[in-house]
Amino acid sequence: MPLSVIEAMQQGVPSIVTNVGAIDEMLTNKHDSIILPDNSISSIVEGISASVYLSPEVTRKNLLLNYNENFSSESFYQCCHELYSQGAIDV
Repeated sequence: MPLSVIEAMQQGVPSIVTNVGAIDEMLTNKHDSIILPDNSISSIVEGISASVYLSPEVTRKNLLLNYNENFSSESFYQCCHELYSQGAIDV
């Protein structure tokens, strides 16, 4: 899970990334970022071209919502609290 993608998400900035690791679980292609099939020159050019069609307002809203729900400190604390309160983790 690349930290740079989370940092971009926190600022509402879309990423143009290759589909490695947990990228496909973090982002939605053409919804909040552009996910490239590979790192070839043609894919990168197509990704940059496709990014022009992302709506800045909608993309920013989607990224900030995704960040707040899944990657913020608050969401992490909430998840931990739920696990502890359910007894899933012994202290």
